[in-house]
Amino acid sequence: MELAFVKGKKNQPFRTKETVTGTISILLALFALFMINVALIVNSSFMPTGIIRNCLIGAMIFGLAGLFTNKRNRTFALWGLAISGFITFFFFFMIGFAWSINPMP
Repeated sequence: MELAFVKGKKNQPFRTKETVTGTISILLALFALFMINVALIVNSSFMPTGIIRNCLIGAMIFGLAGLFTNKRNRTFALWGLAISGFITFFFFFMIGFAWSINPMP
């Protein structure tokens, strides 16, 4: 039982390099997350929603493109899509919970 020496198929090498589109996707998603954190920490009423929205749309497009590339590792594309989906989910819940506040009971 030589499990330490498991190799891939001879015709198919291991996928070690990340996709370029996946790398761009995760960088855009992390930048959008950074912008949200800075806006919430500074406690400003101005949140750069245009920049965040464009970064999220770009991250989702590049992430989907990174999922369909062959012979490359797709981990960064999945992470970029997951972070973008989380931020979108966060915004919808933040708006929904803000609407549920009753200012005059």
